[in-house]
Amino acid sequence: MNRYYDPTTDEFLSIDPDVAATDQPYVFTNDNPLNAEDPLGLSWEDFGPEGWGLINPIAFDIGANGVANVASEGAQASVELPTLEVDSSKMPNISENIREAIESGQPSVLTRTEDPVQIRVNRTTACAGFCGEGSPDEYPFASTAEGGEGAQVRGVPIEEQRIQGAVLKNFYTKYGIHDGDIFRVVVK
Repeated sequence: MNRYYDPTTDEFLSIDPDVAATDQPYVFTNDNPLNAEDPLGLSWEDFGPEGWGLINPIAFDIGANGVANVASEGAQASVELPTLEVDSSKMPNISENIREAIESGQPSVLTRTEDPVQIRVNRTTACAGFCGEGSPDEYPFASTAEGGEGAQVRGVPIEEQRIQGAVLKNFYTKYGIHDGDIFRVVVK
């Protein structure tokens, strides 16, 4: 089970895919995700009372090129993140909103959520009090765990909203991005 952790925010970028069965999001690290990780999901041996004897602390970093670099004692792996390229020629207002949001500190790496209730809550929370012209567009997207409170919201033409909806749907489908999966957003 691969897990991704961003040390700059001290947050995991994805949840344990087996949390429904284990009821413990970090069971594979003996409930100590910051000090014991299995970055490649390869450790299966259990040594001693603490268990998880083969798991080593790791360094994790997402490079500017969208590659997640995971390093552990004696092992290294790179995982290229799926990248959503937002075309500024087709969606200039949405592109500018995303660019400004990222420049002001919003993450460029997002975690997909498929929970329809969470998506509605994210959108409602992010857009609460919006009184600008046009259709409210939020970044991070409502369909991500990072969406919701604190998202940057801007009014955009409804045509751009429709394009963005289709682009996101096609992107999620093409790359098989499901609940808990991470991806990178770039404006081109």
